[in-house]
Amino acid sequence: MESSRPPTIRTRQEDMPIWNSIKRLLRIENLRDSDEQARITRIQRTYDEDHQQTPATLTLPEYLNLLSGVPLPSTQQKTEFAEFVSAAHSWYKHLPANSPGRPFYFFLDKYAGCDRVLQSNGTAVFADRREKGFHYSDIPTAEYRSRFGYLAYNCSAGTSVFVAEWPLVYSRDKVPVPAVPGDDGKMYGLPRDILEVGETQLTAIIHPGSSARLVCRRLTEWPEELGGRTTLEKIAARCREMDDPAQRSTGVGVYIEDQLLENLVAPERQRQKREIIRSIDRVCELIRAGRT
Repeated sequence: MESSRPPTIRTRQEDMPIWNSIKRLLRIENLRDSDEQARITRIQRTYDEDHQQTPATLTLPEYLNLLSGVPLPSTQQKTEFAEFVSAAHSWYKHLPANSPGRPFYFFLDKYAGCDRVLQSNGTAVFADRREKGFHYSDIPTAEYRSRFGYLAYNCSAGTSVFVAEWPLVYSRDKVPVPAVPGDDGKMYGLPRDILEVGETQLTAIIHPGSSARLVCRRLTEWPEELGGRTTLEKIAARCREMDDPAQRSTGVGVYIEDQLLENLVAPERQRQKREIIRSIDRVCELIRAGRT
């Protein structure tokens, strides 16, 4: 006589305690993902609204009044600032290789080197940057002021990067309209006189990384005072050499700097840096004249 066994009860997977726990965890994670997406969307919207607004424009007297007590930069600070701007972003990717390039505006900013901290309600305050920021060009305020004084610049080329968190901090050097912050935390457009004297055109060559074949082979012209067509042909010949498969196998990449190309393009980079300093000099002369 066969022994009787208790009936086997097959529990549905969804009724098992472990499965119920997994489902609860998945629901929690989905809620977290949804909340995170909503948070990021709100931050992006706040950034867009603040970034794209058209600020009121200061008159020259108003701008000079804002700068009351702000010292003019020294010769060394001007030189260091030109070096800083040349590598502040990946200009070899963002700027045209050929003239006229893109406009850069140089000016003085009472809050240069500070973070503009944007709250979730859209209001902003200013704070010294006590440590290096998210972007490699966001150096501490004390170091910035020591090296560059109150110099600042604007160029809308490229993209802005920021950490999606409150309070929101993003770079002011890429706002669509060149502007400076007032004591009330709002941004104000620069006077036309400052924009006119502080403007200069820069190309991809301003960046130290421009001595790479992917940048140099885009060149179709070269300043006559720096060799003109002769130099351009030397640059093109070197790029052809670097395009050779045998050269590529030695590790010559499209964005790897080449010393021979560097020797050819460096004089133009130095010329553009001198143009930056001339723009700063013109702005300082205008401010100095307005203070007398």
